[in-house]
Amino acid sequence: MDGISGEEVFYSKEFEAFRNIYLHYKKLGSIINLGYLDFDIIFQNITFPKRFWDQTGVLRDVIGSNWNQCNDGIKDFGDSFRYLCTSYQTAREKLEKGYGNSLDCKKVIAKKLLCKIS
Repeated sequence: MDGISGEEVFYSKEFEAFRNIYLHYKKLGSIINLGYLDFDIIFQNITFPKRFWDQTGVLRDVIGSNWNQCNDGIKDFGDSFRYLCTSYQTAREKLEKGYGNSLDCKKVIAKKLLCKIS
């Protein structure tokens, strides 16, 4: 994969399912962050995709950190999705002390991986 950008990976046919799910939650996070939709409505009706979030952390970082080319990424890749995660984390913590810890919204760092795969 040396020489393949994160953008090429993101828009490839092989990652279509990942891309569709990712973009759905990214857009949801943006809409909430911009105040177009009240987060409480989302929190009461949509479960956060914890398994997807946990299983794609490295992939999200590799794509974003290498968006343009190897080690030349975009720093804000995934920020809207992360905003959604931290919103759920905060809301869960308000429900019950410690419940917010059920989500780990920290950014995963794995940016060198894409450059080393051949």
